[in-house]
Amino acid sequence: MDLINCPLSSFAVCADPNAARAKQQHQEKLFNWYNTVAQDHNLYASYNKALDRAATGLSRAYSDTDEAYLSAAGAVRMTSANNLRTYLSSKDSGLSSEEGRSRNAGKKWLKRYLAEQGKLDAQLDQLGTSLFKGYRKSELEYLSYKSQARDKLGLPPLKPPATLIPQKNKLTQMAKMGLMIGGAVVTANPTLLGASEAVGAAWGAGLSTAGSLIPDY
Repeated sequence: MDLINCPLSSFAVCADPNAARAKQQHQEKLFNWYNTVAQDHNLYASYNKALDRAATGLSRAYSDTDEAYLSAAGAVRMTSANNLRTYLSSKDSGLSSEEGRSRNAGKKWLKRYLAEQGKLDAQLDQLGTSLFKGYRKSELEYLSYKSQARDKLGLPPLKPPATLIPQKNKLTQMAKMGLMIGGAVVTANPTLLGASEAVGAAWGAGLSTAGSLIPDY
């Protein structure tokens, strides 16, 4: 800054303008950072809510799978019980008549019953496999939904680098201090300049005013 060509009344303009600009940029950067943090907080809240919905959906899927399995398995077991009841009460089984004395009595009927029972057992095994597949499908859907929610969340924001604010202009500060001290001295001792008290007071007031106009950069 040129102190020689810069009038005392315009020290505020001649002071380092980069300091004020840097402070403004710093405030804008802080505002943008806090705004980004708030947005990230909202995204994280939505992520947690998505995880809660996914866990609820997984629990419901497990419950629906269990209900379907128990209903189907109950129907198969009921059919098995009815077949056994019919077999035991039929005279063709050889268990409820004199035909039971023969070695061949009811053999054909027993084979038929065992064949039907084998089919029912196979159905039960198939239901167990379907139960496992239902669990696995629900789990994979849960993991996929969880992964998608995590992708939407993204990475946490990085704090921006600090703004470089210029240091205070020591020459300007010395000039400000000198003007204000000089104004006080001239006001108190106008004879130092060979002037009257009125002129000295005017000069002192002018110097003090010029010093106060210089910003604290």
